[in-house]
Amino acid sequence: MGGATKAEHYQLIIDGQPVLARAGSTILEAALDHGITLPYSCQVGACGECQCRVSGGSYRTLRNLSYMFSPDELAKGTTLACQTVPTSHLEVTVCGQDIWRRGAVEAIRDLGGNIVEVSVSLARPHLYRCGDTVDLRAPDTRLIRPYSVVNHPDKGDERLVFHVKLRPGGRMSAWWGERTVNTPAAIDVGPPRPGLSLEGEEPVQRLVCVAGGSAMGVVAGLARDWARSRPGGKCVIIAVNRQALSVYHRHVIAEIRQFTDLELTVWNVPFRSWCADGDGRDSVGISMPPPANSRALICGSRLVVNSACRHFERAGWKREQLCHQVF
Repeated sequence: MGGATKAEHYQLIIDGQPVLARAGSTILEAALDHGITLPYSCQVGACGECQCRVSGGSYRTLRNLSYMFSPDELAKGTTLACQTVPTSHLEVTVCGQDIWRRGAVEAIRDLGGNIVEVSVSLARPHLYRCGDTVDLRAPDTRLIRPYSVVNHPDKGDERLVFHVKLRPGGRMSAWWGERTVNTPAAIDVGPPRPGLSLEGEEPVQRLVCVAGGSAMGVVAGLARDWARSRPGGKCVIIAVNRQALSVYHRHVIAEIRQFTDLELTVWNVPFRSWCADGDGRDSVGISMPPPANSRALICGSRLVVNSACRHFERAGWKREQLCHQVF
């Protein structure tokens, strides 16, 4: 396998940009050495963010990538930049955020309140995690909408599950409505983008979740995951609704009670009360000051999230204890 200069460097063309790579370095290392921005995250071959295609040369990989790509994809030069070491001159096309995976809508289940649970089968679902944001695209259309993963495909589940709000007059909502009759159907799935997460250096001993609308599915999924490592842990759920606890929220909370042994406290708070400028934290179970190693998961509309951050900060919580995402 030729292509090495006497100085043991290889010429790479990355998306049209020439790069001189040191022998033994990966494509990702060579790109970063020359200031070329590639999408990447874990750098150990787990996330799939640095996916690329190689042509016009030879290379070796640091690990067998059959867990990530099909034999056909591997044969076409699909690889991971962080795991690929050139052994000759190469041409590299970065895939990154432009890569769509073809999945199949397996089931759509009504959860009440114009919210449906969508189950999508997909090759290598373990690349996705609960809380990740994922673009879904209706094939042969320009309809694209982001949704959050509410299950745990990285922990052995073979599907991606989303809770989708069907909005009157929405084009994507109309497409989902047609699928309730015509399942199964093809769906294009984009790469994962980090979303709501409980990751951190300190172990979480007490969890407070705030959610409005279909965001309840995300915080519930993360709470179930947290419960696995904290048997008997204490969790407070603050459900923000127009008035009474919605059918959808009751359904999701019932599943948390069914599948975990959390010591669970649920507060229902009317939207107007929650978003008012006053200080209503005492009525919704936000402790002051927060217990040690506490964390808050906050997900919903911008008004719900901003109001939650205001309530928690007034109660003495630190910003690093608040994990939030506008839904």
